[in-house]
Amino acid sequence: DAHFLTDASFFGVAARFRRLRHLSLLCLPCVTAATIAAFAHSCPGLIALCVELCTAIEEGPALVSIARGFADLELLELPAEDDEGPEVPLVMLAHRCPKLRWLNLTNSGATDVIVEELAMMCTDLEYLNLAYAPISGNALTALALHCKRLRGLAVGSQHPDELDQYPGLELAEAWATLARGCPRLSWVRCAGLGAGVTAALRAALDGERWMMDVGDDVINDWAALELGRRVHHEQLQEEALAGSQIVTSASEGEDDSPRLR
Repeated sequence: DAHFLTDASFFGVAARFRRLRHLSLLCLPCVTAATIAAFAHSCPGLIALCVELCTAIEEGPALVSIARGFADLELLELPAEDDEGPEVPLVMLAHRCPKLRWLNLTNSGATDVIVEELAMMCTDLEYLNLAYAPISGNALTALALHCKRLRGLAVGSQHPDELDQYPGLELAEAWATLARGCPRLSWVRCAGLGAGVTAALRAALDGERWMMDVGDDVINDWAALELGRRVHHEQLQEEALAGSQIVTSASEGEDDSPRLR
């Protein structure tokens, strides 16, 4: 039962497995930011971290620990609990974790300023989830200018009946700029995009690329996103395995204790 896994359960893990590279704490309701701080202190080589749906984690303190401890982080999924995002820690994250490729900021309250900082500092971003973030066309323009490797983007509401809460995303010109500026972009998710925005996106996308839009009922689930997640995890696992083999070869004869990576 996940309720039996608390901060105390992980303090020893963090202290022992200092070469840890991948960590998922998905759906652990009793884990707090103290666990993140422990891993940040003991496992600076972490490259993938998922704390999605960890309802007891305060996003602000967790982000500070992540930014200070994981300079090589490539994949990050946050709790998605705060309606108003902690602006300073998110900006710190952008500056301290420039290798990020996959970032889930669902319901984080990320603003245009935060997205602009992320775009400028994390130019290797490939997948970015900004669902329910109060951003506008300015954020899209920043992504187009700096994130040339962007493949997937989720923004605004994920329900067609809530589109009017995000008027800043109805700028067809900003969407067209995004599509032209990010040559690898293959899907976009934003519920109920207007006809003008949809037409601008389709005009900007070449024949080898496609988009998904809940409003168009082209695809109304996260199938493509999940596929991208699996591919990315497989890439990270292959890299970790290669590194593990090198480490094992170099440290042969040191001790026989198991090491989690």
